[in-house]
Amino acid sequence: MRPPLPSLLLANVRSLENKLDELRARITTQREIRDCCALILTETWLSDSTPDSAIQLQTHSVHRGDRTAASGKNKGGGVCVFVNNRWCSDIKTVEKHCSTDLELLMVKCRPFYLPREFSAVFILAVYIPPRANSATALGLLHDAISKQETAHPDAVFIVAGDFNHCNLRTVPPQIAPARELSDEGEQHSRPSLQQPYRQLLKQAPPVSKTIKVWTEETDLVLQDCFDTTDWEVFRTAAVGEDCTVDLEDYASGVTSYISTCIETIVPTKRCRTYPNQKPWINCDVRSMLRARSTAFLSGNAEDYKRARYDLRRSIRQAKRQYRVKLEGCYTSADSRRMWQGLRHITDYQQRSREVTTSHTTLPDQLNEFYARFEALNPDRQRGVMAEGEHAELIAHCDIGGGVQGSEENKPTEGRRPRQHPRAGTQGLLFRAGWRACGHIQPVPYTIFCAILLQDHHHRPPP
Repeated sequence: MRPPLPSLLLANVRSLENKLDELRARITTQREIRDCCALILTETWLSDSTPDSAIQLQTHSVHRGDRTAASGKNKGGGVCVFVNNRWCSDIKTVEKHCSTDLELLMVKCRPFYLPREFSAVFILAVYIPPRANSATALGLLHDAISKQETAHPDAVFIVAGDFNHCNLRTVPPQIAPARELSDEGEQHSRPSLQQPYRQLLKQAPPVSKTIKVWTEETDLVLQDCFDTTDWEVFRTAAVGEDCTVDLEDYASGVTSYISTCIETIVPTKRCRTYPNQKPWINCDVRSMLRARSTAFLSGNAEDYKRARYDLRRSIRQAKRQYRVKLEGCYTSADSRRMWQGLRHITDYQQRSREVTTSHTTLPDQLNEFYARFEALNPDRQRGVMAEGEHAELIAHCDIGGGVQGSEENKPTEGRRPRQHPRAGTQGLLFRAGWRACGHIQPVPYTIFCAILLQDHHHRPPP
């Protein structure tokens, strides 16, 4: 039995003891009832004087929620859930509630088969008496469901029972009854879901993407390529008729050449991700999964047992590594990694922001807005730097815009530069820059100094 969601039989039996023979006969003769994952019965009319052995079914485990004195009545009421042993054996009664307005039994099931997007299945058997206060009953039901949803956000909650005059669509709004029981005395009713469930694996197709495989060999080849490159060619090609260097053409030529080198030298690999894939799955887990499948098809029991053991060990290691990775987002002093970890845990998707206006005065307006506090400060001098000061600034600038001589900005020997994930061509250039920064250092340094000189000559007088 491997249904993605459990099949249910919902019945208002009105005394279970005198219908046990009929129930056993239907389970034996009717396949639809025999293959049901759970039987939910309301108005069982059971009490403490009836032991579980008296109503036990051979193929099901019994879980009861009898009416107590808290309901204000001595007889009647009560709910019961029979869970098929072929579907699930890990069952736990989470909550029982009995009052004048609501009788509730909640069981947590961990079946043998469950889609990856679900962590557990919560089955709620509900009976609301005809004279109950509907607002109070639905409020109690909402509190019980919300408490478990907070503790188990990835679980499935199935609410079934006899609600009488209450409308389950009001509270909570995300849960709706599949079908109401008939008022004409129908005792056995199989509810059907309003919308068929589709697994997350089938809701969206797998996504294939091409990634770059960076290795030590590719780094060496890329560095050798940059060493043998005549970078002066790009500067000469960007010289215009007025004997000035067009910085835009110069920069675009250099970046295009670096991108071409990366596309030619660095190999690519195509990987496929599925919508229900867990974030902790890595290449080791995938290889162990393939090894287990191979051992199962071979028919060798010892190899299959060893493959299963290796797979469990690999899964534990992958989960441990993923946990350490997430915890590292909060133990380090990097606030950027912390917010990335929060976005990853909460699955926050940032909306793309587009500039609503393309007017040419927008940069000036932004500069004026952000510099308004400087304009109100008479002590701050914003004059144009002299040629000597400008030359001194250029002399102290390094490739990353830092200041030479500062111990904080000097890279530590053997220390890997910190990288931030970027997409597209910009990410490739960034990765190539920190992997071969010593081999292309004169080029961005020259472009940076040229930008400073151009900004100095075009700056208006104070």
